[in-house]
Amino acid sequence: MNKVLFIDFDGVLNNRSHWFLVAAEDIDYENPSSHLSETLVKRLNKIVETTNCNIVISSAWRYHHSLADLRKYLKEKGFNYGEKIIDVTKHISPRNREIEVEEWLSRNTNVKQFAIVDDIEFFFDEKYPKQFVKTNADDGLTENNVNAIIEILKD
Repeated sequence: MNKVLFIDFDGVLNNRSHWFLVAAEDIDYENPSSHLSETLVKRLNKIVETTNCNIVISSAWRYHHSLADLRKYLKEKGFNYGEKIIDVTKHISPRNREIEVEEWLSRNTNVKQFAIVDDIEFFFDEKYPKQFVKTNADDGLTENNVNAIIEILKD
């Protein structure tokens, strides 16, 4: 495993305008994939297509959904690389997600390059300033964010 992208869901693969749209259409709480934006998930496809990275989910969604379910939800929104979603970070500290990333990296020493995308800094900006890409919850994963992640993970 060469490259890894640690990814959050809320504020990355959805955004505030999507939340309002879904709420206006009477959100389906039985179908968590309805919380994800197809447009933003397709941007994740571009990252994987361009960099051939694996994905580790650092989102709080991992507390309530299995890895298989998380793959399924992304596939339902157009994600083409379910086999590249290899793991979730351990639940250690909901306020210090950077510790969870650090723990995962300590167990997976064959990672050469990694990027982290989240709409909350936690302490990513201090601990991993060159690997961290912050999204804005109003927008989610933008083309600029995609390009920044690709730049971090390029060969």
